[in-house]
Amino acid sequence: MKKQMRNKGMTLVELIITIAIIAVLVGFMAPQYLKYVHNTKVSVDIRNAQAIAKACDVAFAAGTAGYEAGDSPTVLPDGQSFPAAAVNGSTNWNVTIGSAGVSSITLDGMAIYPEPKVTGGYYDVLYR
Repeated sequence: MKKQMRNKGMTLVELIITIAIIAVLVGFMAPQYLKYVHNTKVSVDIRNAQAIAKACDVAFAAGTAGYEAGDSPTVLPDGQSFPAAAVNGSTNWNVTIGSAGVSSITLDGMAIYPEPKVTGGYYDVLYR
């Protein structure tokens, strides 16, 4: 005659320990995940600024957009709006045209082009 084994499952203590381990892992991983997501959004904004600068530089060099040194265009050369920022959804891009093309781009007053990693610039401010 065989003895039947009864599967009792996990005890309450085992369940609490498992939940505690999962909570500790999430506690360590969540900040890294949030930083990764934020870094991705900042990278998208920097790439968008570079694309805006390239489009404006081409139009400035060709003379097709009517840009002159000192201008601050509010739309892309083809008439489309600037893209919304990935980090905060803002569309407050400020493009400044210099004598050789785009000299600077700011987003909500923070420098993002040509060098976004300057102190007080867009890239640095968002990581504080």
